[in-house]
Amino acid sequence: MSTSSFITFVEQLHQHRLMAATLQRFENHPKINNAILLFALWYAVTEHGKLRKQDILTLRSAIQLWHERIVLPLKHIMALLTDSKQPKVMALKSQLQPEALMAGEIELHLLSETLLRMKQLHRNQSQQLVDACYNMVTYCKVVATTLSDEDQQAIVALLLAALPMRSIGEISAQLHHALAQAQLTNHVGAQMELADF
Repeated sequence: MSTSSFITFVEQLHQHRLMAATLQRFENHPKINNAILLFALWYAVTEHGKLRKQDILTLRSAIQLWHERIVLPLKHIMALLTDSKQPKVMALKSQLQPEALMAGEIELHLLSETLLRMKQLHRNQSQQLVDACYNMVTYCKVVATTLSDEDQQAIVALLLAALPMRSIGEISAQLHHALAQAQLTNHVGAQMELADF
C-alpha cells in the first residue's frame, strides 16, 4: 500500500457529503488528533489489521512536535480571524488558509510514512469493522479520553462512510463492544438511527 493511499482516503472522507460535521468534531476535540484517528480507521479498512499500543505511541511521537508547533498554532490563528470582516484581516486569512491546509497535509504524510510494518492481510468487511473499532478505541485509550455519546455517533458515521456495506446497527454494536472491552464507557451509549444520516 502506498503512502498516498492514506492521503487519498482522507481526501475522500472530506468530500463525503455527511462528513464535514463529523470531521470538524474531532478537529476541535481537546485530546483526539483527527489525523491519527483517521489513520487508525484507514489502517483497518485497507486490511492491515489492528494497531498495537506501541504503534499508536509511535504515530503520536512522529507528529507530536509538528502538530503542537505548526498545526495547532495555525488553527488557532485561523479561528481568531474567522469572524472578522475587516479587509486586511480577510486578506491575511486568505494567505494563511493554504498554509494551514499544507501543514495538515504534511502531518498526514508524516503519519503515512511512520509505520514500516504494513503487511496487508486478507480481511473481509466484518473483520475490518472489528479492527477499525479496536484501533480507534485503543487510540482513545492511549490518549486517556472517554467518548461522549456525540463522539460515538461521530465514530459510527466515520465507520459507515468507510465501510458502507455494514449496517448502522452492526457498526454501533461493534463500537460498543470495543468500548466495553477497553472499559472506556460506563453506559451503552447512543444508538444511531438511519434518519440521523
